[in-house]
Amino acid sequence: MSIFNPELKEFRESNFEANKFSQDTEKRLLKALEDKKERYADIAQCPNKSCGVPVKVEMQGDHVRVSCPTCGWETVLRRDVKTHEMKLNEEPFNQIENGEKKYELRLNDEKRKQLRLGDHIVFSKLPELNEKLEAEVISLEKYQSFHEMYKALQADFSEYSEDEFVKEMYKYYSPEDEQRFGVLAISIKLVG
Repeated sequence: MSIFNPELKEFRESNFEANKFSQDTEKRLLKALEDKKERYADIAQCPNKSCGVPVKVEMQGDHVRVSCPTCGWETVLRRDVKTHEMKLNEEPFNQIENGEKKYELRLNDEKRKQLRLGDHIVFSKLPELNEKLEAEVISLEKYQSFHEMYKALQADFSEYSEDEFVKEMYKYYSPEDEQRFGVLAISIKLVG
């Protein structure tokens, strides 16, 4: 059979189509990643018909690498990376710039609910907003309150007691807004 044989070409194309995820599976997998789901076996198995085992999923910046540990099949799924803007006072801006601050703490308001893993945040330094830093969102950890956040992240904020931590956060956010929106710890790493 010649490699130019139309039957062989048709077989190869249908075999290729059979060995990739459907758009629905890709969407469900990317959504599960955004929701920080830890297991994907119920969403994605190897599309190779002779294999079908659960795939290995790795988030890598603006894309997701999906591979089969059994047969070696793999693909890369791209997601749209969005860039968000936030303003910071001088001290936290400098702490991020120097690598001393790994979390940005905010209310989980409508603006923050738009954040997704792998998105970028451009931080502008107050008051002039001339200096900027760009960081990638590594994780999004949601909590009902600053007290709950402190208990979960205490090792990262050991210089504060729980009461001091909450009091510090109330300098920026009211208890009413905390209760209304919940709070968010955005884990970041500098880009570039």
